[in-house]
Amino acid sequence: MSDNENQKPEDMSSDEERREIEEFNRKHHKFVEFTKKVGVKDECPCCGQSVNKIFLGYRSQMPVVPVSTLGKYYPAYAGACTNCGFVSTFFAPVVDKKIQEDESSE
Repeated sequence: MSDNENQKPEDMSSDEERREIEEFNRKHHKFVEFTKKVGVKDECPCCGQSVNKIFLGYRSQMPVVPVSTLGKYYPAYAGACTNCGFVSTFFAPVVDKKIQEDESSE
């Protein structure tokens, strides 16, 4: 982690910062629940190791998959293998829809 990532933006209050971190943690938890529910394997598809994945993102910033040089992108959830660094991506609208369906059925 670089020093810049540890710096707090000057215009962000500690309440805003706390809310962003809580929202990131909520999304992470819901994403992990989603992957277990739909049967995503714990093994990395690249190296085959059964390892934890690092949930990629930073506060309110989530990964995107670029699809053109014109700034078009797909929102995504992503996790990196802690053994080889392989990144698995999941199309966020599908994940979010499933999470909302689960939340509304509770």
